[in-house]
Amino acid sequence: MMSYTLPTDFPGLKVGQKYSWCFSLLCDPTVGDRSGDPVTSGWIQRMQPTAMVTQQLQTATNRQRVFIYKRQRLLK
Repeated sequence: MMSYTLPTDFPGLKVGQKYSWCFSLLCDPTVGDRSGDPVTSGWIQRMQPTAMVTQQLQTATNRQRVFIYKRQRLLK
């Protein structure tokens, strides 16, 4: 699991909206040809957690958060 912090001036993700993402690993940044670099992509949708889930997340470790999201079907 990894995290990414959005810029402070970013307006935020809208609840219910789907967003596409792409991640690539630059294996040799000195080479101009990026065709051999591993790339993955997918979709993310912001969901509004319940008050109970929000409370659980506040005291959970990062590892526990994964299981909380999975249990609530907020993470697939």
